[in-house]
Amino acid sequence: MPASLVAKEEVSINEAWNAVLAHLPTLLLTWVASVMIGIVAYVSSVITLGIFSALDSSESGTIVALILSQLVNIPLNIFAQFVGILFVAVPALYYSMGEIVTPGAAFATLFS
Repeated sequence: MPASLVAKEEVSINEAWNAVLAHLPTLLLTWVASVMIGIVAYVSSVITLGIFSALDSSESGTIVALILSQLVNIPLNIFAQFVGILFVAVPALYYSMGEIVTPGAAFATLFS
């Protein structure tokens, strides 16, 4: 491999790594947001199952509880998908604008 190509690869890798480090707060906040959405979805499912199990311990009560917990999780899943888009949108915004994308700017772009 020619030396000039190796040097260009090193520069590209170093630039990409520096971009990751510059956006680390935004990426970490995006990750934390997706984890929190997952926790809320899990807790809402447990609460729904607990309430319906306490009210009706039959199989039909459990089935209704499972269906309702999934219905409650639909908006959370949709929101989680939008937050997941930020993992791709942050680098795209950085390369299109040429400046560091803050967490506020990333989430503002998501909601706009």
